Amino acid sequence: MSENFFKVLLVSYYFPPSRVSGSVRTLKFVKYLLRNNWKSTVITTDSVDANDSDESLQKELNGLEVEVIRIKEKRTLNFFHRFDPIRRPRKIVNKLLNYLSNFLFIPDGKIKWSKQARAEVVSLLQKAHYDVIFVSCPPFSVFSELTKIKSSVRVPIVVDYRDLWFGSHLINYPTPFHRIKHKKLEYKALKTAEKVVVSNRKIKEKLIRFFPFLTFESVTIIDHGFDPEDFTSIKSHPRAINKMVLLHYGDFNSYTSAKYFLKAFHQIKTERPEIAASIELHFVGDISKENKRLIRILDLHEFVFLHGIVSYKESILKLVGADVLWLQIDEVKNNDAIVPAKLFYYFATRKPIIGFLSDGAARILMENYEASILSEPENISEIKSTILKVFELYKNNSLPSASEQNIEKFRKDLLIETLLKILQSQIRII
Repeated sequence: MSENFFKVLLVSYYFPPSRVSGSVRTLKFVKYLLRNNWKSTVITTDSVDANDSDESLQKELNGLEVEVIRIKEKRTLNFFHRFDPIRRPRKIVNKLLNYLSNFLFIPDGKIKWSKQARAEVVSLLQKAHYDVIFVSCPPFSVFSELTKIKSSVRVPIVVDYRDLWFGSHLINYPTPFHRIKHKKLEYKALKTAEKVVVSNRKIKEKLIRFFPFLTFESVTIIDHGFDPEDFTSIKSHPRAINKMVLLHYGDFNSYTSAKYFLKAFHQIKTERPEIAASIELHFVGDISKENKRLIRILDLHEFVFLHGIVSYKESILKLVGADVLWLQIDEVKNNDAIVPAKLFYYFATRKPIIGFLSDGAARILMENYEASILSEPENISEIKSTILKVFELYKNNSLPSASEQNIEKFRKDLLIETLLKILQSQIRII
């Protein structure tokens, strides 16, 4: 790499060893920016729960020439961190905690950390020159805090939206005040950003509708995509048992549940036991206590294989080793703007994907994927029919597969070209 590199000051709460999708997105940006003459200094947290830590991502980071500054987090309210990360609370407890957090903290519970990050940015800018500040959201409190220093630091700010802020499915508005305050904070922050990057088209459409001063040109879409290098050395292992492996990857959370899928499969077990006996249901990630309980109630133990939380590299191996993948997005508010990052890794396998989705950005992507089979997300009868249809294709050795051309546009090494153009356009001659 040339010595005359550009410098980006990247602020991201989520970063390796954290395994969440936002961490992976930011890591891959850093990796491919470095290959294109952009060197990153990353400001992130040092607080990563053991259950959310991934050594394979940390190993990849260690192989990069990047400066990482980890800020010790001062907890905003210790009550929200009392639960053992290995024994996660039930969904109803999570909802209550989220509601209390949304009531007490605007825009989110990372306000103290965001103020610390802002102070660190100011300190770094006093010591060295950076061409661009790039901030990854959520949490959005860090975006709000950084824009407060815009008038004094004279360094352009580019913001990356992985999810919506105002109108997010993750945020409740306990009172009209909360709703108005969120929108005002976002308006003020966006006014000071030079460029806005979003992870899907629906987020772009909603931002422009919520904030009319934004233009089509000022908001750019960069999909989550996948890193092709993660798949180059991966090969699926032959299986001794000739059964269709139907796999779900990722934790079940606020917008996903396995209950409709499990109930549909229970009907197949009851009505078509010979077909159920030829299918294995694999779950990679935290399936949640509610879904485990449902597996017991429906007596599906002999069909279900729970792999738990695995490393990033191992998750790719399991994706490649499956016959069919499935994705679920339930009927929640603004679910049309939800596109899980794992969908692009599903695409990278070129395997058939069952999508239990309503209209939205994720469904549009799936409709353009050659090997997709779509169904409504909470219609148990339709889900059952879809599983039976896919099994028939498997039995006849006629499962669809996507072409290389169909997924080429989602490669991280190609998507980075869009980000490079944005960053290059912000360079100022001093």
